[in-house]
Parts: sequence; C-alpha cells; structure tokens
Amino acid sequence: MAETLGTVAVLLLAVYGAMEGIRRLVTFLLYPPCEEHGVCVLWFRGHQEDAEFTVRCAAARCRGRMPICAVEIDTDEETHAVLEKTCRAVRAVERFTPATFCKRFF
Repeated sequence: MAETLGTVAVLLLAVYGAMEGIRRLVTFLLYPPCEEHGVCVLWFRGHQEDAEFTVRCAAARCRGRMPICAVEIDTDEETHAVLEKTCRAVRAVERFTPATFCKRFF
C-alpha cells in the first residue's frame, strides 16, 4: 500500500514538473527578454471602487517585466489608503502624484 502511494506521489510530482517546464518554455518563447522595458501607467482620479483590482491585474499581467506606476490625481482618502496598501503589497508597483511622476520620468 505504501509503495502504491509513493508511486502515485512521484508520478504527480513528475507531471507537475513537466507542466511547469512547459509553462516556462512557452513564457520564454512568447515573452523573450528585451533590452528596453516599458512602463505601465495607471491613472486614478476621484473615487475608484476597483483600484486594488486594477493594480493587481496589471501586476499579474506584467509579471515583473516592467514597472507599474499608479498615479493619483485628486483621489479621495479611501482610494488613497487602498492604493497605498496595495502598492506596498505588490512588487514592481510605485505610487506617484503628478508632480513626482513628472520629476521621475521627464
């Protein structure tokens, strides 16, 4: 019985390893490394109910290949707090005001 469970566990790990290898190969082929990286700019104005969702979706889509800039233009306190917390939690996301954005990129 123990041999059967061990064999099943090894087979499941082998299948998982093969799937992960195929995923990495396809990702490498579809998104080859490049010299120039872009910047994903997300603009937030006023009250945004889906601010956290927008930032997390952009981070998932970019997968660390490019930095994400969340620019706040006259956001309310709730949106500001959500963006601040989300930008701390998600890597490669920075929070800017229009003035700091212009200083950084122009």
